[in-house]
Amino acid sequence: MNIIFFGSSDYCLPVINVLYQQFNLSTVITKSISNPVSLFAEKKNITIFTPHNVAQLLELKTKISSLKAKLAVVADYGLIIPQDIFQLPEFSTINIHFSRLPQFRGPSPVPQVILSGQTTSWVSLIKMTEKVDAGPIIKQLEYQLNPQKVSARTLYEKLFHLISFDFPDIIKDYLSRKLVAKKQDEKKASYTRKLTRQDGYLLFTDFRRALLSKSADFPTYVERAVRAFDPWPGVWTILPSKKRLKIIKSHLENHKLIPDIVQLEGKKEVTFKQFLEGYPEVLNQIII
Repeated sequence: MNIIFFGSSDYCLPVINVLYQQFNLSTVITKSISNPVSLFAEKKNITIFTPHNVAQLLELKTKISSLKAKLAVVADYGLIIPQDIFQLPEFSTINIHFSRLPQFRGPSPVPQVILSGQTTSWVSLIKMTEKVDAGPIIKQLEYQLNPQKVSARTLYEKLFHLISFDFPDIIKDYLSRKLVAKKQDEKKASYTRKLTRQDGYLLFTDFRRALLSKSADFPTYVERAVRAFDPWPGVWTILPSKKRLKIIKSHLENHKLIPDIVQLEGKKEVTFKQFLEGYPEVLNQIII
């Protein structure tokens, strides 16, 4: 029973590893010959394809078809897979998505889960369709992992690790038709978009506001953003000196944002206290 895996990041490694251990993972399709997924596949003597765009992926149609795959799995791949490709396996393609679909469709569900203040984490396994993240739901799992206590980076890592334990049984039940995919409720759909560097930009006046605010609402948003935008794009502000200051870690205290670790452009990460000791004029600019 051949299975194909589409994925590109190191987050995927727990899933690709369990597919290799419990099934016949015949082929890996990834964006680069040097990323962690392709390196794993090379070490395990798994066939690797590395199309850089959708056109190159479509050129692989004949080769993929010849594999006679039972199923394909996609997670954190980085390219939109066209219908001509994802329908080739007998049981089509399963997409792993980190939200309670139809909520937070699109490329950035984990940051949005954190920004929205949700307190549990969900993974949706869906059958891929042309409309992004709108396919029938095969299985949804809720994990008692509080997104308000971790960064997006950590949440991705932990969710990939957790789903890797449940995924083999779900695949077996799906292939034996014990699981029947159910349509999503389009009326409840919400969407995310690809993050840009500008999403992490915080006006210096807003940075001051988060530090000095008497209301918790805005500091809470900024603290969530610091975690939601880790590792990309990060939360950063431009100081009056025109230098960029990135907030690496922070917490809330008495309704105010307390930066823990910051990084001035061109410098190493330091505690916020160390930063202010080195640049006392910034403290004056904050409290005036």
